[in-house]
This record gives sequence, C-alpha cells and structure tokens, in this order.
Amino acid sequence: MRRSDSSGLLIFIVAVVSLVVGAALASLFNGKGGAVAGGGDMKVAVQEVLEQNPQLIVDAFQKGRARQQQEEAAKARENVGANLDKLEKNEKSPFIGNPKGDVVIVEFFDYSCGYCKRVIGDVTKLVEEDKNIKFVFKELPILGPGSEIAARAALAVHFLEPTKYFAFHKALLEFQGQKTEETVFDIARKTGLNAAKIKEEMKSTRVSELLKDDQELARSIGINGTPAFVIGGNLNPGAMDLGAMKAAVANARKK
Repeated sequence: MRRSDSSGLLIFIVAVVSLVVGAALASLFNGKGGAVAGGGDMKVAVQEVLEQNPQLIVDAFQKGRARQQQEEAAKARENVGANLDKLEKNEKSPFIGNPKGDVVIVEFFDYSCGYCKRVIGDVTKLVEEDKNIKFVFKELPILGPGSEIAARAALAVHFLEPTKYFAFHKALLEFQGQKTEETVFDIARKTGLNAAKIKEEMKSTRVSELLKDDQELARSIGINGTPAFVIGGNLNPGAMDLGAMKAAVANARKK
C-alpha cells in the first residue's frame, strides 16, 4: 500500500496545466507568428481551443506524467547511490541468504500491507533457488499501531534469536487478523519463541534505534509506501512477482 505525496502531486498538476496552456497557445498562432483568425480575448480563445481539441489535455497529462516519472527515477538513483552502504551493509539489519551474495536485495515492508503479504512466497522461492543472493529486511510500519507492534516484535526476535527471525517474519505476514500485542505474542509462541522476552526486548534502545534508522533511510531515498525493493542499487517501488525479481537480479549481475 502506498501513501500519497501531496507536494509531488501539486508539482505534477502545475506541470500539466502549463503544458495544456502552452499547447493551446501554440494552436492560437500560425507558423508566421500571427494570431489565428477569429482571435480575440486570450482567455476565451484558449478555452475555445481546448474545447475543440480535448486531446490536448490528454497529451499534456501524459507528457507531464512522463516527465515527473523521469525526474523521480533520476532522483531515486541519486539518493540510493548515496545511501547504498546503509541499505546493503548495515550489520544490524536482519537478512537471509548468502551474506556474501553478488546481488543484494533490500525490501521495505509493513506487516499489515496486503501487497507485502502477497510477495513473501516469491521472496522465499527466490532465495531458495538462487544461492548467491543476500536479502535484507527493512521494517517500515506505516499502516497503524498494529504494524509498529509487529515490527518491534520482529526486530526483538532478530536481536534475541536471529536464526528464528525469518520464520517469525513469514508467520506475521501470513497472519490475516488484526495485529495486537496479544495476537503477535501468540504467533511468537507458536513459532517456538519466548513471548515474555520479546515483550521486554521490544522496548530496548537497539530496537527503537534500528526502527528509526530504517524509517529515516526510507524517507531519504524517496520511499513513501510498501513494499519497495532496492535490487542491485536500483529502486523498484511496489510489489514484484518472482519473474520481475529474477529479471531485476539478472540486470544487476550484468552490471
């Protein structure tokens, strides 16, 4: 699930309006720079052009969106490059797979995110099939108190019993009900974990610091929703299926 970016939307709308008006004005003048016959008040003339040529609005919207996407992609590449060590090499972050893998995948996720739940099966298959991938997990609880409870519990497990983190991670994502302390601790017990120890560790400084670091890292590289993947240094916002992940890994290896 993605959150809206009001500032980005405003910039996009301004760009589209500018393109529409520009296209309309261009239609008002002939190739020699003179006014089109029948021209009068500029405001009325522009309105007439747009009414007669509604495709101008569609074209301007598409051009504006394409321009915005190009600018966002360029900024994302720049920000990811500047934070690559924090993304891939933070020794405090939980991970699975090969610690010396030739491709590193980083996932930002929320335990209450439906799209994050959908991709966990493909994540598991990818790491099982490709023994040269390091897969790093970044907690980004943006969907309410239940998400934060689950994220803190998961990081607590990571610090207490790191080898059991992924099993607990999967169990949390596969759980379909509301996440509360009661349900999260019940999942922990079913995974063979000590709920009392987890509850205490959830309050620890190291859990709070890592959670804060991951949230700041997400903001710094322009992530405002989950899931989001960084694969071989490239940001891929939104859910990815197994085929898309494998393609991104193959592209990373070509580099």
